[in-house]
Amino acid sequence: MSRDPLLGITELERVGKGARWKARTVYRKASTTPEEVAALLHAAEHNLTAAAMSGTPADDQFGLVFQAVLHLAAVVLRASGYRTRRMLDRENLFAALPTLFGSEGRILSRRLAERNKTWKGLKAGRDSVSDEEAACFADEIERFHESILEWLHSKHDDLLGAPPAATE
Repeated sequence: MSRDPLLGITELERVGKGARWKARTVYRKASTTPEEVAALLHAAEHNLTAAAMSGTPADDQFGLVFQAVLHLAAVVLRASGYRTRRMLDRENLFAALPTLFGSEGRILSRRLAERNKTWKGLKAGRDSVSDEEAACFADEIERFHESILEWLHSKHDDLLGAPPAATE
């Protein structure tokens, strides 16, 4: 198994309304299985396929691609031996990318922070996206998906090859 960078595993959290702070665990070390990686990749690929279907409204397409990128970022985190405290924790999944995925992760992390704001606006009904913006985001995440597969082959080949478990 390859050695991956070590993530900081705590962050400060305000206690009440005062000036007191406590450290809370954000990332925890955890092993993963090929089945977990396959399930996350399958979920991401399913969302990307659904987003690419003709007739999907731009806002829905953006949402499906955003869900896919959460699963893809979780692949990077899990393959590197970590989990977030909360499942698919957007901010902390994206924050781990520069450390675990290198220069491409650094660039993507900044872009995903911007996309996260758009996602929050869509969910709240404040924003909408154009067809062009949704398509651009989908293309960007398709490239990220391809990069992750290459990265897995080069660094975590032991986590590839297991088909996702059948679900009914």
